[in-house]
Amino acid sequence: IGMIVVIPVTISVFGPLGMNLSNFLGDGLNGLVTFNPLIAGIIGGGLCGYMAMFGLQWGIIPIIIINISNLGYDYFTPMWMMGPYAQVGVALAVFLKSQNPQLKQLSLTGFLTGLFTGVTEPILYGLMTNYKKLNAYVIIGGAVGGGFVGALHVKVMSFLFAGILNFPGYFGPT
Repeated sequence: IGMIVVIPVTISVFGPLGMNLSNFLGDGLNGLVTFNPLIAGIIGGGLCGYMAMFGLQWGIIPIIIINISNLGYDYFTPMWMMGPYAQVGVALAVFLKSQNPQLKQLSLTGFLTGLFTGVTEPILYGLMTNYKKLNAYVIIGGAVGGGFVGALHVKVMSFLFAGILNFPGYFGPT
């Protein structure tokens, strides 16, 4: 009985609603980057480090893939990536400054995982939820980095996540 109700509701309500929200979000992002890439970078870099906490990155990924498919590049990814890179920087700072061996181990693990693969959940859930002051540094660092790459019109040529192993995706005709 549950499937008889859920499948039609999903097809008739949630599918169109999700498509319309994605279109609105994509148009808004593209419009903001067209209007002022510096402001788009500040907003994107400052706030996108927290997208994984709510699963919102999965709503932006289709927009990025469409941009790469239609334009041959994407300009939001570099702005977006500054949030995770700011988290990586905060994890390194905690590792270097802390005297607590358990905190040093946690921050080093988060730093290495974020640096190489772009997976920052250990930093997000292990450090930033327990030490609230770190959030200000991540927001400021991500916003400055996002504004910088937005002002320079940095683009990616392929779909990628954060992490230094993905840096070749930035190389191309920019």
